[in-house]
Amino acid sequence: MFVALSTDTRCVAVIVTGAGDESFAAGADLREVSSLTSRSALSFAARGQRVFDRIERSPQIVIAAIRGYCMGGGLDLALACDIRHASPDSTFAHPGALRGIVTGFGGTGRLPRLIGRSRAIELFATGRRLSATEALEIGLVDRVSDDPLATTREVAVEIGQRWPVASAWMKGSAVRWWRRGPGGR
Repeated sequence: MFVALSTDTRCVAVIVTGAGDESFAAGADLREVSSLTSRSALSFAARGQRVFDRIERSPQIVIAAIRGYCMGGGLDLALACDIRHASPDSTFAHPGALRGIVTGFGGTGRLPRLIGRSRAIELFATGRRLSATEALEIGLVDRVSDDPLATTREVAVEIGQRWPVASAWMKGSAVRWWRRGPGGR
């Protein structure tokens, strides 16, 4: 579905949200991950990276409306989005260190670029959970609101009222420079 949206020039913004109030996305199914071999784990990670790279590089502005748990691969999904709004009861973590697994969907590259290397390493190494307020303070989310779906819709409408071609060009330029990291490498 996202492939079709990413090629639709009439679509200027996409909202990604969970199916209910409990979780935005809790990450990979740990039973599936525990059954992976070294070879299949690489394939699994590569597939996830391709999906999240497509989200990050799509011409549309992709906005995450986060409510509840946003952990592991779910956090990687939120990091692939351009804008993140969260409810006050949202919880963020990369708990892989607590389970003996490493995120494979691009979070180890995206999180440090977003919140800084030291903070990202601490979160990866400890698996510590962050509240929505903490996530806002460190720049992991852009807004905390009681109804993140409503605020993301407002942003999407505002984007749609602007010059859509400019939005796509500006996003593309920002993502290219951001991916190069400090010093423009």
